[in-house]
Amino acid sequence: LDRWVAGLLLLPAKLLSSSHSRLMGKPEKQKAKVRTELGDPFTDAPEDAPLSGKPTRLFWLSCALLGSLSGVFAFFVLRRFRDLDTGYPMLTPFEKRLGLYSEQSFYYSFYEEVIHAPSVGTALHNLLHDDRSQYPEVLNAIERFNIYPEVVSGLFYRVFQAVLPADPLDFMALLLFLAAGFQYLSYFTVVSYITQSPFSGIVAVMFCFAYPNMVTRINTSLTLRENYSVPFLWTQIGVVGHLFRAGTSPSRALGLAVCGATYMFMVSWQFSQFILLLQAVAATGAYVLNYVTREKLLFLATCHIATVAAVVATTLGNTMLLSGLFLVSLLGIQVALRTVPGWAASFWGRLGHGVLVLAFVGAVKVALSHVVEDDGHVFKILRAKLFNFEDFMVQLYLCGPTYRGMNMGVLYSMFDGYLPQVAGAVTLLLAAKILKEVATGQNSPQRSPDIVFHLIQAFLFMGLAASIQRLSLVGIPCVILIASLPLSAEFIGAASLLFRPRPVGRKVRWALLLVTLSLIAVVANSERFQGGILDYRYAKITSPQREVETGNLMKFINRTVPMDAVVSGDPVILSMVKLTTGRKITVHPHVENKRIRQKQHELFQLYNRVPEKEIYDMLKQWDTAYLVMSYGPCDVRCIEGQGMDYVANSADADGKMGNGRPELEPFCHVCRHQENLRLFEIIYHEPPFQVLKLL
Repeated sequence: LDRWVAGLLLLPAKLLSSSHSRLMGKPEKQKAKVRTELGDPFTDAPEDAPLSGKPTRLFWLSCALLGSLSGVFAFFVLRRFRDLDTGYPMLTPFEKRLGLYSEQSFYYSFYEEVIHAPSVGTALHNLLHDDRSQYPEVLNAIERFNIYPEVVSGLFYRVFQAVLPADPLDFMALLLFLAAGFQYLSYFTVVSYITQSPFSGIVAVMFCFAYPNMVTRINTSLTLRENYSVPFLWTQIGVVGHLFRAGTSPSRALGLAVCGATYMFMVSWQFSQFILLLQAVAATGAYVLNYVTREKLLFLATCHIATVAAVVATTLGNTMLLSGLFLVSLLGIQVALRTVPGWAASFWGRLGHGVLVLAFVGAVKVALSHVVEDDGHVFKILRAKLFNFEDFMVQLYLCGPTYRGMNMGVLYSMFDGYLPQVAGAVTLLLAAKILKEVATGQNSPQRSPDIVFHLIQAFLFMGLAASIQRLSLVGIPCVILIASLPLSAEFIGAASLLFRPRPVGRKVRWALLLVTLSLIAVVANSERFQGGILDYRYAKITSPQREVETGNLMKFINRTVPMDAVVSGDPVILSMVKLTTGRKITVHPHVENKRIRQKQHELFQLYNRVPEKEIYDMLKQWDTAYLVMSYGPCDVRCIEGQGMDYVANSADADGKMGNGRPELEPFCHVCRHQENLRLFEIIYHEPPFQVLKLL
């Protein structure tokens, strides 16, 4: 009886210990059951033991079942978070739209344009000849704004409107929360496949629930581009990792899988190419260290080039992608590795390939910068973080915390869920193993190349998240992936180094099984997991967040401002004007184009110390009839303490300074009183908003 009870209590450990043998099938050799680099710690297999067998149907069935449960649970939990934070179910359709802030409302406006257009042909024509987003310019919205999710969803809603939710925003929210659920499912599957154990996927998903706001932004910012894109990133990372896995040969099917997953990640988000650029750097780093072969790196670069071509074709010629650093780096890899293929045989030769890629990228990008500058602000933000540099757009981006580095408070709070501690310990052990292999010449493409790639990629992604807080949803999941590796054979081989030069068999395995079970228990009992999951189960929606002042402003514009009138003002509030009133606006928050950045610099003179006549002349050149002013940008102080007048007076991309005069008050203060104005008439004033009519 005692033995039976003990066996029942140890059943989870037994399942964990047999995850390789039961789920991964029979190995290619009888004694080589687990892939390790220092020999097999479970058996007496030689050091050159081959990989485990291919995953069986039982493995994929368990991943599908547990991953689906994770995705469904995430779908309901994340929706619950949204409902508790905003009171969404208690809001009217109009009030729900008022909760879409800045670029969220701007992107979403195209979705409703597609739905409410008289016909599909009219909808597509309006998108290809958009004169309502950046008046008086006429734009190709599909090429400029990465709005394919809105276009496809809008067309789908038109066709199946009779059986879909009555409010189009509810349908869009449903799609996005389903995408978030798919993100958890794919993340579970990828981690399970990397470690060849579904229990690692359980650890990863538990960490994701402990850090929900660092894994997805869907709770606070519904229609941002990354909410469409990032759910497919983990499928893409898993497919690329499978390509680099020892024993995997490039094939047409694998190439299609890489292209498809990368396409889904790229088509919706203008900044996805910078994430993939870091992935290319990680792959090149693994190649230089001799863990990835030249053929596989070229295969990946070819797949990515084909994907960029497909995305450019889909978006009707997106110039930011065509001139972007990602495409240039892929071409550099092709040129360097094909020009001198013999260099791949030695470390210094592979390092020379890396230097050639850098030289190619630098030369081509400098040449392109004189022709196309769609992504020029990105490099200026990077320059500002590394050196003492500032201009208008850099000051505007870095005024608030979103594009600044992750603050220490956020980093300290992460320790409550034990993620940094676990990921740090795993990283140190794996890094020690990799350094030992490199130092002793044992590094080769047969020794865990996928783990080396994931480790380098996680380091780069976390560095990106640490420097730009908004991108934590890319860096934190990669850290979670590393923290979920204790059940992988690679980590077992690394842990064997702590005991003796040779593996010690079952002692290492049972020690790691106990550590994993303890880790699951500790994470489940942590304050972050308890507060993120269990407390919300019993919480109730108290009062919805209603944007009363914004709603009153939009109702006034709908009643008073003519339908064909042109409206100017702060890009954040203009996005809401475009969505809820349909009026033409002159600027918007999507700044991935040099012309719109120049136009924003001109418009932000509203907050500079300039005379009324200059503001009036500037607005008249765009045929502006009404000006919407918000107190927010006028009264805000950046983190360093400077006001928006200082930001507006900074130089634009061409070095043109603002026209501020120290003796004057900022125009946004002057315009609050009618007696100060000769060329404007205040027709609406309900703090924090004003509407001024140009005379």
